[in-house]
Amino acid sequence: MRRAIGLTLLLSSLAAAAAPSAQEKRTGPIRVSGRAVADAQGEFPALGASLFWAAWAYKHDRPRLDEHLKLLAAHRFDYIRALGVVGRQPVWAGREIDWRWPDYDQVIAGLTDHAYDRFGLRVEWTIFGDADQVIPNATDRTALVDRFLQMARGREHKIMHFEVANESWQNGFGGAAGVQQIRELAQRLLAGTTIPVAVSDSEGHDCESHLTLYRDLKVQILTEHFSRDVDSRLRHWAPVLAPWGLRECKGLPPVTSSNEPIGPESSVASDTDPVRLVGAAVSAYLAGAGLYVFHTDAGVWGRKRLVDMPNAKQTLEAFAAMKQYLPPDIVNWQRHRHDSPELPFIPHAGGAKGAIWPDGHNDGAAEVLGAVKEGQFVVVPVGVINSLTLEARRPMTFQVLHPLTGAEIEKHSLPAGAVVKLKPLPILIIKGQYQ
Repeated sequence: MRRAIGLTLLLSSLAAAAAPSAQEKRTGPIRVSGRAVADAQGEFPALGASLFWAAWAYKHDRPRLDEHLKLLAAHRFDYIRALGVVGRQPVWAGREIDWRWPDYDQVIAGLTDHAYDRFGLRVEWTIFGDADQVIPNATDRTALVDRFLQMARGREHKIMHFEVANESWQNGFGGAAGVQQIRELAQRLLAGTTIPVAVSDSEGHDCESHLTLYRDLKVQILTEHFSRDVDSRLRHWAPVLAPWGLRECKGLPPVTSSNEPIGPESSVASDTDPVRLVGAAVSAYLAGAGLYVFHTDAGVWGRKRLVDMPNAKQTLEAFAAMKQYLPPDIVNWQRHRHDSPELPFIPHAGGAKGAIWPDGHNDGAAEVLGAVKEGQFVVVPVGVINSLTLEARRPMTFQVLHPLTGAEIEKHSLPAGAVVKLKPLPILIIKGQYQ
């Protein structure tokens, strides 16, 4: 009984969406604005894509790189996530990014310039991948950080942020000594640039694991790899909702990045459903995460093209639509879940007010997420099955949008206490205002 309406049925319910268009190039250096990032154009929900192999491709396969950069820019992405060094053998054989290249400094500078100047894409530089194998010496690591600081001078507006290392605990910074070293490198970056800095994702998903890396360190961004576990009762909806678990952890940087979420052919678990993938980004932004990275096998290894990932066209078009229907300052709106008295709607499930289907029902949503600002609201029912009933807390008008296209499905004006049954798509985007 608990199954989402099929993607084919979803798409057939709407007219074909317009082709996406690239957004105007954003300018100015990245800065922190509350929970969000901002630049000269103001706050924005930053959308990135893993392209770990980009520096290798800048040196060895520029046409392949340009194909991907053009594709991402055309779908309103803001940045790529690239590795500074990587080379674990044999898995990275033929794709190594080597800090000992004679032209290494020209490569990292050239990629930064090329991505931004030609395609309007900034770079998130994750400096160390496989540091245990490719750059094990602490002095060499410090020198590499200094090379990135030198490269970044005058290019501050082209870099989204720095991350010291990917999965630090298994890439050369494990144990207490490794934690101390990576924190020192993060502090070195922080002292040497105005570009925002992150340390790494945490080995665990609990608050104490995050604080092990970030406690009392004044970096600006937490780069978290939220759980991809699909074996709980929520199944594939659990990764969509995972960013909401950070709300109670105090002492973290002001900005969070969902830096490596579940995606097409990602490790551990994969998801290729465009509705859930765009829903995961929307959920992250509503949860207060300022950045979201679309993570794919193609983005990690470069063995396949991004367009060859399952449902790539529909997913990329969904991200482009999302960037247009979400308010640019959504990350800093007030956050609410289904049990919050400030959520604009009271959800119903199984005939019970304030209920969702994990409470033991066969209808309703897995969760109802909301963001509110000065009488405006965005509400997103997630994981809807069979039917969706919502009760208005206050007089309101709202439109219901399709998550893949932003096309209007329904429009309503309700008095307080009125109940409405909405078309039960797996995810809905509800945008409205109080009367």
